[in-house]
Amino acid sequence: MTRVAAYGSYAWRNWKQNHHWTTSGAPADPLGAGNTQLLSDLAVTPKVFHDVRKSLALSGSTPTALGDVSGVGTYGPSLTVSGSGMTWDGTTLKTNGTGYLLSASAVTGLDLSTQITIALIADIGDKAGGAVPLQIGAAANAAPWLRLNNASGTGVPITINSSSHGAGTASTAVTGTGNIRLIIGTINVVGTDAQSIEVPATAKVSGTTATALASGNQLVAIGATTSGTSNANLRFRALIAWAGGYTTAQKNTLITYAQTYHSMVLA
Repeated sequence: MTRVAAYGSYAWRNWKQNHHWTTSGAPADPLGAGNTQLLSDLAVTPKVFHDVRKSLALSGSTPTALGDVSGVGTYGPSLTVSGSGMTWDGTTLKTNGTGYLLSASAVTGLDLSTQITIALIADIGDKAGGAVPLQIGAAANAAPWLRLNNASGTGVPITINSSSHGAGTASTAVTGTGNIRLIIGTINVVGTDAQSIEVPATAKVSGTTATALASGNQLVAIGATTSGTSNANLRFRALIAWAGGYTTAQKNTLITYAQTYHSMVLA
């Protein structure tokens, strides 16, 4: 005699799972909703990929670390919380204090002597004194480094700068809006320290060239420099970085992803 499990019972749900037939459609994305598709659509293998929806470690409600989206270091080492005052509000990691995130080790292949693209999804708040929401570079704030800056005070442009430039390249979008933005930056075109910054839907701005930065694997700091100075007001959602530049199609892919999964607002 065949015994039929009651509809909706544990046995019935277990049978469905074992037979790969579920009402929810496709299986859950192991990297976080939309992240596997993002990598496919971008056609890149990131050096860094962190998303607050995956691999976030908490002690109570206090963040202690943020792993990469794979959870095993496929896209960069874990970012550990340094300092104090960092919080998790259930939606964003907030670094508006002395706390910040720092790579547990240098990221293999994150070499600023080569062309690198970074895409930060975050709200960069107002803070005077050249606050740094993102820095890629050597330990203890030593050169080489590439960073985003909040130049000073209310409504200032977001700037991208490096250790070989005397002045950064400023976007036309400003900080302190209270909105999650997508910020795309590049460094190095044909072996120089040329930079660009783009905050959709404002114009892409490119800087002048300078001496290419020194080679080597670098750390990632979110919310400060790699020495924990120039702390920024930041509500962080995601960061992805890869070797090479980016196309208009890749930018549009990032926009759709950021709007769909991170509540990004166009500038």
